[in-house]
Amino acid sequence: MHAQNNQAGHPVHDIDAIVRCTRALTEEIQLDRLIDRLMTIVLVLARAQRALLIRMAGETPMIEAHAHATPASIGIDMTPHPVAPQDLPLTMLNSTLRSGKRLVVHDAASSPFAHDPYFSQRGTASAMSLPMLKGNHTVGLLYIENSQLPGKFAGEPADLLELIAGHAAVSLDNARLYQNLLEENAHRRRVEQALRVSEETLALGERVSQTGSWRWDLQRDICLCSEELRRIFDLPEDGPVVTRDVLVACIHPEDREYVRQTAEHQANAGEPFELEYRIVRKDGTTRHVVALGKPIHIAGRDVEYVGIVSDITARCQAEDAARNAQADVARVARATTVGQLTAAIAHEVNQPLMSIVSHASASLRWLDRTPPALMQAREGLAAIVSEGQRAGDMIHGLQALTRNAPRAFAALDMHQTIRDILQIARSELNCRDVSLELDLNASRSQVHGDAVQLQQVLLNLVLNAIDSMASVYDRPRTLRLTTAVVAETQLQVRVEDNGQGLASDAPGRIFEPFYTTKANGMGMGLAICRSIVEAHKGEILAAPRLPFGAMFVFSLPLTPIALS
Repeated sequence: MHAQNNQAGHPVHDIDAIVRCTRALTEEIQLDRLIDRLMTIVLVLARAQRALLIRMAGETPMIEAHAHATPASIGIDMTPHPVAPQDLPLTMLNSTLRSGKRLVVHDAASSPFAHDPYFSQRGTASAMSLPMLKGNHTVGLLYIENSQLPGKFAGEPADLLELIAGHAAVSLDNARLYQNLLEENAHRRRVEQALRVSEETLALGERVSQTGSWRWDLQRDICLCSEELRRIFDLPEDGPVVTRDVLVACIHPEDREYVRQTAEHQANAGEPFELEYRIVRKDGTTRHVVALGKPIHIAGRDVEYVGIVSDITARCQAEDAARNAQADVARVARATTVGQLTAAIAHEVNQPLMSIVSHASASLRWLDRTPPALMQAREGLAAIVSEGQRAGDMIHGLQALTRNAPRAFAALDMHQTIRDILQIARSELNCRDVSLELDLNASRSQVHGDAVQLQQVLLNLVLNAIDSMASVYDRPRTLRLTTAVVAETQLQVRVEDNGQGLASDAPGRIFEPFYTTKANGMGMGLAICRSIVEAHKGEILAAPRLPFGAMFVFSLPLTPIALS
């Protein structure tokens, strides 16, 4: 029998060698250097050509180091990989793992493991496997082989190697713990560095976007605020923890109760919220902010809210400026539109004035009679009142169109609005020899809107239609206005003419700002018409009208009263 298990072993007399080897292993804590020392000691003591350090990864043996000796040096490869049949005799490995004892093969060719593919292919003379024990648990093993001489692993060297294997198990375990600690510390430092970079990046992003973040602890009713949020609310950067009452006190008095009630209601319901309100800073300036928050659920309970607050003051100011600019442009457009009617308006106003003068002269003559003809004078004065009222209505309508008044939505009758605009444009229709076809067939005409703005839309469309027929001489010039109820919810208004029609690219671009086909046009009239109609939740479109002319159609929602 040329394979044997170590039973009790022999006394090891080379105490000095044991001390040197154990000290060499104990003094080294770096894992790679410890493995290098261990494998060098093993090859030198065993006078072997090859050695493997195998570590158990769970139930799987892994080769952690491979050492081989040459006449000039010892080479060590620390590339870990699973064991394979070409690395060592697996039958010998498995036997050692099962028994947990030293296994020595003095002559591989005549041993019980001779049929192992490794021995038959490599021609190894002798081999030894040493379990590395931690308590009663095998944590790895050392495999050593000599490819030249049989019987190399016997006696005191084998006993010494077994002692070294047991000590190495503890040293390697300590080195791995130390390496894990180093890696954990390095990982913690990387995480801390990444966290610092992330926090600095977040703070910079918050500062650039003027958006602060917060966490609201519901149980303690306190808020943890970012540096940017403190800046937005003008709070001390290093002050105490911010309570909800401190933040609420910063809210504009007119918005405070609304914000408080809404936030508390959403928090009680465990729902997210979005609030837009104003805050007042210590210097008295007012800022517009929007706050968003969402609950964090832990174990089915809402324990806190997280969210952001964005300073939208610049946006609100820009929106106000844009609204003012839009209102100014619309007013200029209305004034320009009315300016096109100057001659017709002068004629229209002149008629009642001339009539007033005529009736006043006649009334004076009736009063100069003896006796005065009071009945005839009264009739003349009544006519003066009527004509004055007509002229006043005309002036009032023009003032409404050109006045720079804020938008005022109210219920109004679109049929009456159409009639009012036609009254203003009547003289222009007469001067341009345009006949009017009025077909107000809609059964309901009540909409919710701004009367002046809708008058502007109608007047612009009517004057555009009149202009488009200026060069028509081969057919009667006809303006057609019709209304209809569409889909029971929309009032549709059509303005049609039989003029020159639309250019080929006009339907897609005609409502764009600055697009115009008129020599002296601004290109803003129809763009303003579209913005007004869309602000009233309606839509407007243009299309050719066959065989001649163009058609503009806009629709507006009927009011609920009209629907009922």
